[in-house]
Amino acid sequence: MLNRLDSGGLDSRLRRFRRAQTFALEQLLTIHSVSSDLRWALIELVLRSIAAMLTAAGKHLVFRSRRLVKRARLAAHLTPADTMVAAGGR
Repeated sequence: MLNRLDSGGLDSRLRRFRRAQTFALEQLLTIHSVSSDLRWALIELVLRSIAAMLTAAGKHLVFRSRRLVKRARLAAHLTPADTMVAAGGR
């Protein structure tokens, strides 16, 4: 059970959260060093975060739609006899 918690449990979530915080801080410091106003740096950080979120959501949507198309193609190739034979084996 301990191994299971380490591989995908709370510990890995905390590490991902810490990495996200570190990334945001690095981006903020990079932007702030170029700009003299911290407000513009925060606005740009928010815009970059939204853009990254939309990109990730788009990739996830493409992945889910491809999986759905694969399932639909597989279901189109099955005939009633195939499903009856599979159900009769129970």
